[in-house]
Amino acid sequence: MARAAAVKYASGMNSEALPTLSHKLDYLFEHNLKPLAVKNKSKTAEEVKTFKLADKVFEEYGEHLDRVFKFFSAKAKPPANVLNGRLDVTLKVDELLDMLRKANLLDGKTTDLELEEVIHMIEKYYDPATTLKDKLKQERFDDYAKANPMLLKVNQEAAAKKEREEQARRDAEQRRAERQEDGEQNEEAEAQAENDGEGQEVEEVDEEALKAREEAELAELHASWKKQVLSEHLVYIKGVELVYYEFKELLLEIALRLKDQLDVPTSKPRSLIKKFLDELFLKRLNPYIKFNLSKSPEQAPGVGGTTRAWPESAKDQAIKEIMEARRKKEAEEARLKAEEDARQAELEAQAQAEAAEEAQPTEEELAKAAAEEEAKKKAQEAAGGDQAEEDDVDEDDADLDDVDDDESDY
Repeated sequence: MARAAAVKYASGMNSEALPTLSHKLDYLFEHNLKPLAVKNKSKTAEEVKTFKLADKVFEEYGEHLDRVFKFFSAKAKPPANVLNGRLDVTLKVDELLDMLRKANLLDGKTTDLELEEVIHMIEKYYDPATTLKDKLKQERFDDYAKANPMLLKVNQEAAAKKEREEQARRDAEQRRAERQEDGEQNEEAEAQAENDGEGQEVEEVDEEALKAREEAELAELHASWKKQVLSEHLVYIKGVELVYYEFKELLLEIALRLKDQLDVPTSKPRSLIKKFLDELFLKRLNPYIKFNLSKSPEQAPGVGGTTRAWPESAKDQAIKEIMEARRKKEAEEARLKAEEDARQAELEAQAQAEAAEEAQPTEEELAKAAAEEEAKKKAQEAAGGDQAEEDDVDEDDADLDDVDDDESDY
């Protein structure tokens, strides 16, 4: 800002009126910045609470709402969406009105939302002195009607009649003066005076009808004046742009305005916003922007598809830190135990290998054992030969005994 002020008045203009940089900054704020800071009315505590509840629903429908915002914004596509190296996507007033008309929320057959109401919603937090609501005050119309009385036909006719009567009076005076000069009596003038009296009586009788007609024409003039002021104000706010946050504020205001059609009490803003988005807003914009409305946006696998995030207190944070420290300690102890177990297993394997090496016999022992085994085998073979001879002798004796038995039978 200091650089802008220095550059703005560096050419020497207003050097006497703005001798220092401080004076230049004051002038910059007063004449260049403050006139643009029209949104300076703060929210009430109840409005803030309502918006916080509704904003949770807007986060659930964030993907769909972001697509709607960028679809109707002319600045959504590059390079228009980048300003000074930053993403800058806004929605102009005429683009917003086009969106509401396509959603059949403005000038539609199923809703009674009027253009004037939408402008009031846009300017809800603006400086009251610059809003349409201030321009449409009854005092301003009264001043307008007072400054332009001839816009009413009844006043035009009254003025024309007064002019005719004034002309007739002048003519009558002229004729009377001419007759007085001639010294003649004018019976016709007396008859004309009687007729004028009867006309005045008729006017007095029609006073109420005249007043009713004046009120009807005044109502027509007020409607015409209101339409003209609204058209001029639309030109005045043509350059106004809404950011995404203001877009959500406006959706909340429209939902509250149409609460009777949604049949949801204002005490349940979350249900109200959900029903508005599902039945009146996104559903009607679906022919222009293809949404997947078969399930709730960003639906989680939990019950109802809603994820809740509760804020952590200081106590919760302390408990979380203690549990994290305990988890790290247990993990370290498990690691040390695993290393110790591996070391013990390695030592046991080494001891078993050494014991196996010590139990293995030498070559001399193996040769001695083989010799003993050979001698034992030879002894068994020798003992087996003698037993076989004895068995043969016994068998021969048994055969002889059998022969003797047979001979004795004969």
